[in-house]
Amino acid sequence: MHWNREFQDNHDVYGFSITGDFLILPATRIFARYDKIDSNILSGESVPWNLANDETGLIAGIEYIPIKNIKIAANYQDHYPAAKNAELASALFLNIEASF
Repeated sequence: MHWNREFQDNHDVYGFSITGDFLILPATRIFARYDKIDSNILSGESVPWNLANDETGLIAGIEYIPIKNIKIAANYQDHYPAAKNAELASALFLNIEASF
């Protein structure tokens, strides 16, 4: 919960995230994240004050760790805006991490 966003009275934003992962093989795991962000409706208005940034997001993927310092992950990301006239944003990602 974020009250009085940008020091503006009654401009509140609230949300939550749920994350999780599950080891399916010794070096492979699946993961997911769900986010929900909303803003309040100001007195005298009919839509939330921050509607352009209100959204639901979803990330799901699989990660493989072939050796200790290398991680490879493929994931799907989807963003559902609260505004009915906004475009949906979906993407596939392939990430490679090498740590030293």
